[in-house]
Amino acid sequence: MTDKLTLSELNLQIKSSIKDSFPAALWILAEINEISINSRGHCYLELIEKDAATDSINTKARAMIWAYTFRILKPYFETTAGTSLRQGIKVLVKANVEFHELYGLSLNIKDIDPSYTMGDLARLKAETINKLKEDGVFEMNRELLFPVLPARIAVISSAKAAGYKDFTDQLHNNPFGYKFYTRLYQSIVQGKESPSSIISSLDRINKDAGLFDLVAVIRGGGSQSDLHSFNNYLLSSNIAQFPLPVITGIGHEKDESVCDMVAHASLKTPTAVAEYLLSSYQELEAFTLKLKLDIFSVVRKNLGEEKLRPERITKQFPPLVINSLHRKTQQLVSYKSKLYPAFKNLNTKASYKLKSASARFSEKLRKMIHDNHHKLSIAEKSIKLLDPENILKRGYSITYHKGNAIKSIKELKKGEAITTKYYNGESESKITEIRDKN
Repeated sequence: MTDKLTLSELNLQIKSSIKDSFPAALWILAEINEISINSRGHCYLELIEKDAATDSINTKARAMIWAYTFRILKPYFETTAGTSLRQGIKVLVKANVEFHELYGLSLNIKDIDPSYTMGDLARLKAETINKLKEDGVFEMNRELLFPVLPARIAVISSAKAAGYKDFTDQLHNNPFGYKFYTRLYQSIVQGKESPSSIISSLDRINKDAGLFDLVAVIRGGGSQSDLHSFNNYLLSSNIAQFPLPVITGIGHEKDESVCDMVAHASLKTPTAVAEYLLSSYQELEAFTLKLKLDIFSVVRKNLGEEKLRPERITKQFPPLVINSLHRKTQQLVSYKSKLYPAFKNLNTKASYKLKSASARFSEKLRKMIHDNHHKLSIAEKSIKLLDPENILKRGYSITYHKGNAIKSIKELKKGEAITTKYYNGESESKITEIRDKN
């Protein structure tokens, strides 16, 4: 039988072997899968490596950064790399390989190279930009027409963010008296949950799109490291394809996120977004004022010219009138000399014809009056015979539907009300059956 080992003896041998095999610290490439900091300031991580083809985890290792080291590494890394130590980023760490009899294998991190993470984040950002361009959506939001007076604003922000308060104060308390309507869509605007939270808010705004002129995504404050969530492909794609113009003001000075690039306009801070909206009103007001002054100038010029016109016409008018009156006077004298003999002859002939026609007309008039009187007498008798009252008295009746006399059963429908008129009154009835003789 072979020699037997206790578990502790085995672990001690493994510990000794690992110490002999890895006497010095190693630089190791990995991705942070989990990270936590306990109350004593120690940082615990789970490092992983993924299969490039399937994106599935194929290797895991526990790691830690002791508090005294973490206090130095954390600010150095975040300041240099521009991002926090967080889930999902790739890191190049310098670590001792250690084995503990109770806790097993772990990596004791002594240093982190921020330049590697910076390069990886830049690569991911470039990949996002290229994919949006390949999808043909990178410029879509920028191509939307910006509203002339953007008065109705859907705001994506955290209600507790200082930037949100600055934005609303600047907008609603502006010294020009411009009126705005804003509605907050509460969102997480930093950290790993921010992309899904902002996308959810965009979906809700899209349902109310008819109520708004544009969308403002504002954050304000926060560290540079929080900016990387705005390089997320899904979030950037949603903003790029949104049917309303989107303005970003996510509080950064050094870098430009992908969301800034695809938005209709990007400003550095929430306050700058408010000033941008106010400037559109000021520009329109200035343009309107200039247009008003231009119109006044043209009107004054035309009025001045028109004021002088009557004076010019007045000077030209008297000679023209005098000449015209002279010509017309000569024409009248000529017409008078010609018309008087002709009128006298015409008057004699007309008097004779008028007397003859008068005699004939009197005779015809007497005959016409007699004939028409006879015809009226006959017509009067006929009308009395055809009077509906006389017809009704003979036992007939008239049926009406909606005020019109019924001439055919095709005008009726079952269940309709009809009115029947007799010589001495009316009755109301409802149709229960219709029988067509055909």
